Amino acid sequence: QFYHSWVGSVFGFSYAVFYKVPSFMHPAPKPTPRFVTEGLSCASPKFRPLVAGIEQSETGGYPYIATNVYTLKVYKWPSYKAAYTALQSMIAQHQVFAVGIAQVKTNLFPVFHMSLQKALNPCDSARFVEWALQKNLEWAQGRGMEGTQAIQAAVSAYTSGHLNIH
Repeated sequence: QFYHSWVGSVFGFSYAVFYKVPSFMHPAPKPTPRFVTEGLSCASPKFRPLVAGIEQSETGGYPYIATNVYTLKVYKWPSYKAAYTALQSMIAQHQVFAVGIAQVKTNLFPVFHMSLQKALNPCDSARFVEWALQKNLEWAQGRGMEGTQAIQAAVSAYTSGHLNIH
């Protein structure tokens, strides 16, 4: 199956729509950076299309990235070491960032049992996205949503930052 995603924002609400595309409409594949392939290989096959869509919509698939949640300034570094060093310094100054491919907020690391090292690791980030999607999917299904409606609710909850993981 081949999936496309469309991401947008209306009146401050983010959303993502994933849909199947008939086989005759498949575009030529884009080159996939090594770190995206590496990260996606850590997600279960069932969730790979959704994880890929979220990673692409959140960061363009770039792992050494952080967004200051207050100023919305985006920082990109050429390597893990550069990102880790810079972020350690900025976090020590009580700044809050959404980090890595999964864009996990640093102030929520303890809640999600995350760390800066894990957030910057493509494999750990892919696993986090899958875990959060699974929790959101369970939440949606527990409220009577099924199929595509449940998947859309789970993805929307993730991309809007409203994780239903209780």
